[in-house]
Amino acid sequence: MLNSKYVATCVSLVVTMLPPIVSAVPGTGGFLETPDNAAVRPVLDSNTIQSFMPARGAFTFPAPYNTQAVRLTNGSDCAGQDCVNYAGYSYWRNMNNHVGMESMLIFLGLDQNRGGRGPSLLELNKNTGEVKDLGALFPSNNPLSWATGEGWYFSATMPTKLYINDGPSIVRLDVITGQMQTVTDITDTLGSGHYLSQIHSSDNDRVHSATVRESKSYKALGCMAYEEDSKRFHYYPIASDYDECQVDRSGKWLLIKANLDGQQGEDNLVVELSTGNERILLDSDGAAGHSDLGHGYMIAADNWANDANTWKLWDFSQSSLKGERVYHNNDWNVSAPNHLSHTNARPDLAARDQYACGSSASQRAGPHANEIICFNLDGRESNLVVAPVMTDLNATGGGDTYAKAPKGNLDVTGRYFFWTSNMGGSRLDAFIVQVPDHLLTGNVDYSPAPTSEEPLIEVPGPVTVPPLSPVDPITAGPVLWHDIRNVTIEGEQLTKTSGCNGCDDAGVISVQSVTTGNATFDFTANATAPILFAGFTSTQEIASANGFEFSVRLQQGIAEVRERGIYRADTRFAAGDHFRILVDGGKVEYLVNDTVFYTSTAPASYPLFAGVTFNTTGAAVNNLRLGVEQSLQVSEPVIVPPLLTVDTIPAGSIFWSDISNVAIEGEELTKTSGCNGCDDAGVISLQSVTTGNAAFDFTANASAPMLIAGLTSKQEIASAKGFKFGLRLQQGIAEVRERGIYRADTRFAAGDRFRILVEGGKVQYLVNDVVFYTSKMSASYPLFAGVTFNTTGAAVKNLRFDVGQSPQLSSLVVYHKNPDELEVNWVTDRPSESMVQYGLSAQYGTDSDLNAVLSENHLTVLRDLIPGETYHFRALNRDAEGRVSSSEDLVVTLPM
Repeated sequence: MLNSKYVATCVSLVVTMLPPIVSAVPGTGGFLETPDNAAVRPVLDSNTIQSFMPARGAFTFPAPYNTQAVRLTNGSDCAGQDCVNYAGYSYWRNMNNHVGMESMLIFLGLDQNRGGRGPSLLELNKNTGEVKDLGALFPSNNPLSWATGEGWYFSATMPTKLYINDGPSIVRLDVITGQMQTVTDITDTLGSGHYLSQIHSSDNDRVHSATVRESKSYKALGCMAYEEDSKRFHYYPIASDYDECQVDRSGKWLLIKANLDGQQGEDNLVVELSTGNERILLDSDGAAGHSDLGHGYMIAADNWANDANTWKLWDFSQSSLKGERVYHNNDWNVSAPNHLSHTNARPDLAARDQYACGSSASQRAGPHANEIICFNLDGRESNLVVAPVMTDLNATGGGDTYAKAPKGNLDVTGRYFFWTSNMGGSRLDAFIVQVPDHLLTGNVDYSPAPTSEEPLIEVPGPVTVPPLSPVDPITAGPVLWHDIRNVTIEGEQLTKTSGCNGCDDAGVISVQSVTTGNATFDFTANATAPILFAGFTSTQEIASANGFEFSVRLQQGIAEVRERGIYRADTRFAAGDHFRILVDGGKVEYLVNDTVFYTSTAPASYPLFAGVTFNTTGAAVNNLRLGVEQSLQVSEPVIVPPLLTVDTIPAGSIFWSDISNVAIEGEELTKTSGCNGCDDAGVISLQSVTTGNAAFDFTANASAPMLIAGLTSKQEIASAKGFKFGLRLQQGIAEVRERGIYRADTRFAAGDRFRILVEGGKVQYLVNDVVFYTSKMSASYPLFAGVTFNTTGAAVKNLRFDVGQSPQLSSLVVYHKNPDELEVNWVTDRPSESMVQYGLSAQYGTDSDLNAVLSENHLTVLRDLIPGETYHFRALNRDAEGRVSSSEDLVVTLPM
């Protein structure tokens, strides 16, 4: 039976706060060393360990460590046997997000074959060190009760959610309620006969990755990634020598480890998921073996480095991959640290302002060889020694050498480290040590501000002051909403009506903004239980919990002030209570029923938009008002006639981008400039195919000129080697070229029609509807259509890229708010990205910024226009599957 006190506690506390860093007095003990002064300390023997080790609960390591730790398990959990499974791995969290809670949850496996009860849950009181057994996660008749739990991990943001792999599925398990939610099932995309292992999730819980294996042979087939919001599926088949893959904590990058060149050791393929851009880091250049990922970077062991045990930081956003050393020692005879954890990575700090921790166990004595250590990522190599791992590789406890290795991992705060150890005996046990991180960061307060996390900090109660008099200059009015996601609007009430219950995937943001001076944002709570955030944000997009500059978080009758996700104060409230966030003279105050209960220490900065983000399905607020000193004046809309729907747009029409030295006339492309004989002219499609079937068609204008047309994985003009699947036309010969490699050819004449067909993962090349080559390579996604020209005058026509049904556009409205601006609003029948092309003629010439947020409601502001001029424009949309559609050419004249 799960502990009811924890159930009540976790329901009432934050579930999506980022950054999840506590502000508490850090752990005591620990000390710093450099590579040159690192000492070799004796390994603790079993008798010494037993002299300070309790049966369960808190203890302090002896000198020189002096750090505080907790023993979580003992023989009674295993009927006296060796049932505790080792910590899954250094990049999987065994501890939940416990920020703002008195206790934390710990997941571990207790093997049923060795006296345990299967995957289980413990609760650790951070005040007292008391450990409570919350029981098995599954009844004994559930097949998952026999799982080791290796590869399972807690969400970075949702305290009760544990990710597990269950055959072909990634599943989110609520460890308190037992409810299971399928995140993705690869049967839907790859068919039956597959299962997933080595799963990972981004820290915002929106992007996931896994190794795909064949069910019968257990053979690794490659890597998949899944974007939960857009339902985009990426698959990267790897033929041989595949190891693993991992999505980074931002969800933007995918790291695949395999011997890609067939030489030496393991290489890395780094993929930017949004663009499909791929880069290879070879083993000899420092490719990662053991590693962990942060937000857009990795920390990896480099076994080709000149110094022993070198770990480097690799920034994926840089144009060239180059590692910077962040750790080494001077002993080639040991591997230390052997496994590294950066599960404390933060999105709001640069990598060099953070740290990672690692652990290892060795039969050899050497610096850090049998210890838990941490180090900064700024290259100064001041290393924090935290604790001994207490593992004897010659003792029987734990099984083989790999199982005995600690492989420990950090919690989200970076202040607790979990690992397993045999203490020189006949069984493994689990432990947590508190990391004295202030020795690394130079501050007792590593976090940006208090979060009510720790018992050593007293959170003041609400401040009560007399009611304010009305602010006369501010006139409050209804809020105009856009980017409406999973929310129903009825009058002045907003309600979350769809999306994931418990996820921050629903909300709105205001059209109006405050750019200077004073303002108010008012709303009324409909009920006390549901979770929602309401407040001011600095960007015109739906905000996550830590995206609000100034906000009120409502749940279970408690209204918390949250600024950038950081707890500031709270007060109790009831249904019907009225809230106001007041900006007055640069000062920000929070009021309930006209009484101030908190005044911010952060001054207002502009612009400010009003927004609401909902977690709980059914959560609602009403009576919303946004007041500014000079109310936003919106002119009467200029109503544009209904747009063409997708059915009236020719199927497969291609929208080109990155047009270089090419003239486009209807559906014909011609190289008109550039170097004759150089591949300096081309186009690439806006559309892409991210899964399933597709066809790219074109007709040869002439047989002599040289050009290449085909499918590429990047949204950029491709060289000959850049086409994954290409056709090279020259002198009446059509050659199949894949990554520049010749595969087959056939003769052709002017007017012959070519098709590259992707169907069921198979790629075929056709001329005049006859297949002349079937690729031995499987399709991998995304795929863009492109043409690259060498010969001046080379041309192709009748181009089509069929990726399925495109988004349907409707209800377009144009507002003229400012003399030199137009605001274009429209809706689509499915979530899509959007942009507007515009200019003084139907050739347009100017593109608005791409709005990459997938939404059914679209708003684009066209600025720096000329009053009195007539403008042509068209709205473009691209859905999650890469399908693009456009409105017809529309015309509007700006008033003088």
